[in-house]
Amino acid sequence: MELKDVLFLASKAFDKGWNYETLMYGDDLYEYKGEERDVILDEIWGYVDEISENGKRWFKEEYKDFKLYF
Repeated sequence: MELKDVLFLASKAFDKGWNYETLMYGDDLYEYKGEERDVILDEIWGYVDEISENGKRWFKEEYKDFKLYF
């Protein structure tokens, strides 16, 4: 999964108020299986934590070159 996809999913998960399990069992990660899925999930959730700590405005500015959900 490319960084642009990870950032989009992180912003989507944050904006929709998803928890870790909702993201894990959602359709967005359906095509990934096993350890690969776990690695991607942890990477996405790291960015969700970053949004929580620094705010949406900061995240939008930090990753302004990427398409985000919000």
